[in-house]
Amino acid sequence: MKPFRIISIIAISFFLNTNVYSQNFAKVIEIVGNLEDSMTVRFANEANVRSSEIAAIKTDLAVIKKMLMNSDQSNGSDLLNRAASESQSILERLAALEWNTRDTNTLAYVTRLSQHLDQLIGELNKVIDAEKKDAQKPASSSPIQISGIMFSYFVYSTEGKEGKDFNRFDLDRLYLTAKGQVFDGGKIQVTTDLFRGTSYRQPDSIAKMYYGGFAVRLKFAFMDFAPYNFLSIKFGLIPTVWPSFVDGVWKYRGISGSVSDLQAYYPTADVGVSVSYALPGKMGDVSGFIMNGSGFTSAETNRYKDFAVRANVYPFVDDPLLKPLLLAAYMLKGSMMNTKSSALPRDRYGALVSYSYSVASATVEYNSRQDAAKYADTLVDGSALSFFGEVKAPMDEWKNKVSLLWRYDIVEPNDKKGGDVTRLKILGLIYKPVDKLVFAIDRQWIDAETKSMKQFDNILISKDNRWFFHVIVNF
Repeated sequence: MKPFRIISIIAISFFLNTNVYSQNFAKVIEIVGNLEDSMTVRFANEANVRSSEIAAIKTDLAVIKKMLMNSDQSNGSDLLNRAASESQSILERLAALEWNTRDTNTLAYVTRLSQHLDQLIGELNKVIDAEKKDAQKPASSSPIQISGIMFSYFVYSTEGKEGKDFNRFDLDRLYLTAKGQVFDGGKIQVTTDLFRGTSYRQPDSIAKMYYGGFAVRLKFAFMDFAPYNFLSIKFGLIPTVWPSFVDGVWKYRGISGSVSDLQAYYPTADVGVSVSYALPGKMGDVSGFIMNGSGFTSAETNRYKDFAVRANVYPFVDDPLLKPLLLAAYMLKGSMMNTKSSALPRDRYGALVSYSYSVASATVEYNSRQDAAKYADTLVDGSALSFFGEVKAPMDEWKNKVSLLWRYDIVEPNDKKGGDVTRLKILGLIYKPVDKLVFAIDRQWIDAETKSMKQFDNILISKDNRWFFHVIVNF
């Protein structure tokens, strides 16, 4: 090892031995020392091998010389043949010895070692400079991580709830989420929801509120306690059993909520507790819920609670072709109170099958509801069926950037009545210039068999057709 490299390493070692990095650098010095010892042993071994080979060749030559000097004519021919054979062997061994003497592998090995040492010193200097800069930065006093998502859009209505040729820019949602670990196995999450209170052209929205502009409310606020890596317990204002899960499969909540969300089967968040058990081998999980049932937009007024269970499974995790197949199902048993304070049914059931592979994905979702708003004998059964999927661009450079999105919902408010089916169709072109930004041009049609939708002037209508330009930002 060249002296200037030894001096450089000693200088760096002296500096690092005065701070918290001394132990790590001591390990580096040990590795360098081992490299040098290894080279020394290799040189010594090669020298011993050459010395032993030369001594063996000298001995064999002496044997041949003695053989020829003591030979007689009777066996001279045989001895000459033997001598010639032995001589050929010695010539080959001499050639190999000469080759080994001229071998450049050792020189190349030493050159590489020298280059590595140069690189090592340079990297260590970079580490020292970086650590000096980090030491000058103020230490973070909070373990909280902030993230968010924003849904904004421009809409043009050709007919429907907002009237012909009406258009506007709007901000649908802005979620800000704070997550942090408060103790070992315990995390907290708080999500705020910026939303539009009401609009004179949206009488069926959250509406009739004290303020018609944007408002902020809590969407989630819960403790997530995981005493084991397979068990998670959430308590507080938590995601409910189904909509948030389906949003993870649908992936485009910023374009439209899932069918169960749009049809108000139940709220997306509620106050309660949930317990999730992770299945072995990353096959999915099974979750149980106990919730108020009134949702996150109103206080609890019902002494009965909602009980729900959901299971989502990837049954073929070891099969490359079938690994993306997802099966999920849920059941919710809820209750509503009538004037006599007795429980009335408010039940939900559903299932989902989803498959995605390479450039395409497809999902089928089914939901069923049973409600008795006033009396037990006025039970109403409804259903909602949703088909959706995505087709990505076939070119590798565009596959994760450009896709075609489609969806078709069939909603039956009352299975016994008939003639009141509503159908929603969505067709859109998706462009993702970067991972955290989505642009979408999409058209959404709603066709109802009855005039069940209310226009901005309170006229009942059966069709709603709109064009959207959506911008979804994750940060």
